[in-house]
Amino acid sequence: MFSEYSSVGDVIKKVKRSVISKKENISLETERAVGFFSGMDVISNKDWPEWDVTHMDGYAVRFWEESYFTLVGQVKPGQRPSIKLGKGEAAYVPTGSYLPEGTDAVLKVEECTLKANMVITKSKLVKGQYIYGRGSDFKKGDKILREGERIKVQHIPPLLALGYESVEVRKPLRVALFATGNELSERNEPGKVRNTHTAMISNFVIQNGCKPNYLGIVGDEEDEICVALKRGVGVGDVVLITGGTSMGRKDVTVSALKKMEPQVLFHGVKMDRGRVTCVAVLGGKPVIVLPGPIQATMNALVVFFLPLIRHMMGVSEDFVEVKARIASGWRSRAGFENFTKVLYVKLVEGKDGYIAKPLTGPTESMSVLFSSNGVVIVPEEIEQINKGSYVHVKLLPGFSLSLPSLSWLS
Repeated sequence: MFSEYSSVGDVIKKVKRSVISKKENISLETERAVGFFSGMDVISNKDWPEWDVTHMDGYAVRFWEESYFTLVGQVKPGQRPSIKLGKGEAAYVPTGSYLPEGTDAVLKVEECTLKANMVITKSKLVKGQYIYGRGSDFKKGDKILREGERIKVQHIPPLLALGYESVEVRKPLRVALFATGNELSERNEPGKVRNTHTAMISNFVIQNGCKPNYLGIVGDEEDEICVALKRGVGVGDVVLITGGTSMGRKDVTVSALKKMEPQVLFHGVKMDRGRVTCVAVLGGKPVIVLPGPIQATMNALVVFFLPLIRHMMGVSEDFVEVKARIASGWRSRAGFENFTKVLYVKLVEGKDGYIAKPLTGPTESMSVLFSSNGVVIVPEEIEQINKGSYVHVKLLPGFSLSLPSLSWLS
């Protein structure tokens, strides 16, 4: 048993102060930038639309006392019109085209009758109808994309419209990963334990905007682990290690880490199901030794890995948080009341909003994880949550919503 535990907040605060910032940018074609974090603020260099446009096929008209108009021409999509409408004049305009100077409104084509060069309508004339005015979408000087914001598909049209054929994005962090344990194997074979965790971790790393570098399985020998640590720090910006952290005598990974004289080292944190997590800084790079039980592994990734990589890259949290009522009462485990708790929930839609169904089980339980789609971070001061109370459910990339890891495809 540890003599004392460090609070989650203190660990993160002190580690953040010791790690090296990695706000490096690379340039990517705009079409390929989805999913990356923006490396710059994108400020609109012009009004959009640049000119009054119509969102209806019809006739641009300038009002006068009558309900018929003289057709004086037509506008082609994408071209600035040379026509200037006078009173009682009209011009044919297709959807998306720029409007002639002097336009008061656009009449839908199906509400008009064309006789010779006269456009006749019985519809009520409303000034400004079907006109999308200059600068209605965004204006020159508006911020389209914030530095550190994850680029989404809906950012692509305005970026291209503003002339950004390429954008600056954060260079993904390199995450070195290795497993420790003489009993582990990459295959199912007699007398061995299948290494299931590193595949999950690698994909979680990818889904959260980083690049994993799996270094394999390392035996339970201090010298061997020291070699792997040196390699991990050499090739990665962050190092993740599975296994080798506990309260027992075989705590070889932490012993090897201490041998390398890290700038910061915390072993024993106030996080239920994961209190043996070790977080250190070696050569300005965070090293997280993840506990073996699957829930504890995921807890450490959510509580420590995610905030640290966001801090290093200078990017914003990009998870969605949903307010939901908890379906049944929940109480922290005895002995861990003043620890940070990670509660896994199944988020479903109810009649009056979202409902979060708590899922609990042994720390080794995989079914708790694969049955859930959200997490609730319960702070140290909260010991129980009553049925019907509101909770804030975090929907995390790779856990709540996953996209294909196309990098695996040849």
